[in-house]
Amino acid sequence: KQGGLSSFTSSVTIYEEIEREAPHLARVLLENFHVDRKGEVPKGKKGYYEMPIFHRTPQGKIACILDRSFITAAQRWDDVPPLDPLQV
Repeated sequence: KQGGLSSFTSSVTIYEEIEREAPHLARVLLENFHVDRKGEVPKGKKGYYEMPIFHRTPQGKIACILDRSFITAAQRWDDVPPLDPLQV
């Protein structure tokens, strides 16, 4: 038996599909994005930090952290470059 209606999916499966269908986009997702701290700024730090959406663990596994609203919010900072077309 395969398939069925679900609201959940595997981020690893999503990454593998992107890598298969559009490897240039998979590479973009492994690069750093600017992520807003949304007010939770440690002393001496900027209001944002950089982090890729997908990254490989030291064991070679794919991990994903994404809340697009944090990436969008980071665009408010003057020293954060605008998202390029491949990041949008």
